[in-house]
Amino acid sequence: MVCRFHPKRQDQLIGSRRQIHCLLQRQQEQEGCNGLMAVFSDKKHNELYCLNTFNLSSRLDSNVQYPSNVDDFAVFQSDLSKTPAFTAVEWKDANVNKISTTLREQIVQVLLGNITADAAVKAVQDKANSL
Repeated sequence: MVCRFHPKRQDQLIGSRRQIHCLLQRQQEQEGCNGLMAVFSDKKHNELYCLNTFNLSSRLDSNVQYPSNVDDFAVFQSDLSKTPAFTAVEWKDANVNKISTTLREQIVQVLLGNITADAAVKAVQDKANSL
């Protein structure tokens, strides 16, 4: 079975900010790779992985008992549970990555009171239109 981390493929298993893809060299290896993906994504193993790596679980039914920063993880997990599935499409879009720096800069400037929210939206839209 040939299974390895492969971040550039579009047809990959995504979970806990990790991208895992099984590269199938022969048809008979598909069952083994499917089994590996099932283990990575089941509740028990996902919770263990997240606990040991301090990652957030992509599963809504998980209950990871982190040894520290419990309150912070609870806030992040709560936010993640309310994030709609369609945002994953946006997050993997190459153009979103190209404007994310501009977006962060504009948010900071609004919070500092240096520009208005309308000016920030216009700056982000202008950057997006230039792509």
